[in-house]
Amino acid sequence: MRAVTEHADDAEHPDKAVSDLHAALHAVRYGTLLLDPDFRAIFINRAFRQMWRLPDAVADSKPHYSTLLEHGWSQGFFRVVETDKESFFASRKAQIERLEGSGQVDLDLQDGRVLRTESVTLPNGQRMLTYIDITPLIEASRAAEAANRAKSDFLSGMSHELRTPLNAVLGFAQLLQMPGSGPLTVRQQEFVDYILRGGGHLLRLIDDVLSFAKLDAGKLPIRIEVFAPQTLIADLEPIVAPLAREAGISLHWPETTNLPLLRADRVRTAQALLNLLSNAIKYNRPMGHAWLHVEPQREWLRFTVQDDGPGIPFERQAELFQPFNRLGREAGGIEGSGIGLALTRKLVETMEGRIDFDSRPGEGSRFWIELPLGHAAPSAVPSPGASEQSEYTRVQHGRFTLLYVEDHAPNRILMQHLMASLPNVNYHAAATGQAGLELARRIRPDVILVDINLPDIDGYAVLRALRSDPQTAAIPVAALTSEVHPDAIARGRQAGFELYLTKPVDFAGLLSGLDRLLRRKA
Repeated sequence: MRAVTEHADDAEHPDKAVSDLHAALHAVRYGTLLLDPDFRAIFINRAFRQMWRLPDAVADSKPHYSTLLEHGWSQGFFRVVETDKESFFASRKAQIERLEGSGQVDLDLQDGRVLRTESVTLPNGQRMLTYIDITPLIEASRAAEAANRAKSDFLSGMSHELRTPLNAVLGFAQLLQMPGSGPLTVRQQEFVDYILRGGGHLLRLIDDVLSFAKLDAGKLPIRIEVFAPQTLIADLEPIVAPLAREAGISLHWPETTNLPLLRADRVRTAQALLNLLSNAIKYNRPMGHAWLHVEPQREWLRFTVQDDGPGIPFERQAELFQPFNRLGREAGGIEGSGIGLALTRKLVETMEGRIDFDSRPGEGSRFWIELPLGHAAPSAVPSPGASEQSEYTRVQHGRFTLLYVEDHAPNRILMQHLMASLPNVNYHAAATGQAGLELARRIRPDVILVDINLPDIDGYAVLRALRSDPQTAAIPVAALTSEVHPDAIARGRQAGFELYLTKPVDFAGLLSGLDRLLRRKA
């Protein structure tokens, strides 16, 4: 009964209700004003008056919105770029009028602050504008972006710094396996195998961490194209089959005829499938099986990787896609970083795909990836390994001069020993870009290898100088660098390097590439 009486009292005294509303709006810390349908300010709260340095005499006079803009302009309140007062007023009023119903628009101030104007149209035709200072949010966003950039730059730099000594470790281990180094005992061969296996695992870990960080920062290039999935599977098989044989796992490949086209990033799709297949091999039972199935499902193509291993405990399955979480397998003797599945999920979702799994302890696991189907002719992209299948006869049996421009001494020594294993190579090295240019003009080598990161000028400047000099313009130039991310590789190819090789260097790939350059020059 009391509530009804109070409600009746408010109805009989509308001035009291309005007064209470105004008192409540004065307490709000956001700048607030009420505009009538003619854009006159029938109420301006205390926060707005302070925010706009608006005298009470002006605020209480029910000023027109244009009067408020005029006051702000006279106070030097707005940050206006290349426009006159009348144009700014017209533009600002039009912005507010366009906010039908509810909406928002930002207002830049001369002191660097940004006010977000939110507009709500009330049932009686009045419009309530609220001004919120969003400068802290913008600054926090910029700080987060700067932190992401710093993290990405740090990891890129660390990738380069780690790859440089790793190139020497894996390179000298490969040299020990070459016939010219002399026979190894069984025990020595075992030690070399351990070095290569451990170095390869470290290299994969570096690549995964760098890719994960770039994906997290939105900087990992994704190149969506339409292609036939048969080519992708054909490229994966020679990579995965040796892993399965070494682990004693029977690997079963799908029938690949009559598959529809796929719309995705070819390299990232292969990376995701390779992660799932290697897990199905590593975390399997002795003499187990692993399968890859491919099947269309409406607008998707589903890749399913299945194993009959021990499966994943139900109580740990919620942790599966957490980075650096190996679900208690850290002490099991199986190589891994715990980042593969987290990276795979990010890759798939970035390509607008889906990933999921099911697993039963004692029965095995199934992981599947669904990617969009393509509806255009596939692009003709050769198999990554096709270009490397050369016997490099010119390198092994021909006579040629090689110049290597590299500042890291162990890498120069490694290349010297590799070239010494060939019968007719005249090898020269330079530790700086300028020294490399002088040597190139003097000896006129048949081919030049250049590191990108040199202490004086970078590899791109070396390449430009070589191409601009008639004495060296025709010499084939290849990059040999630790810059491995796709945008760096694309930049290297666009710059004109005839070959882009990455560290740690694979000797077979290096010799095959040099052979192609020598054939092309001949």
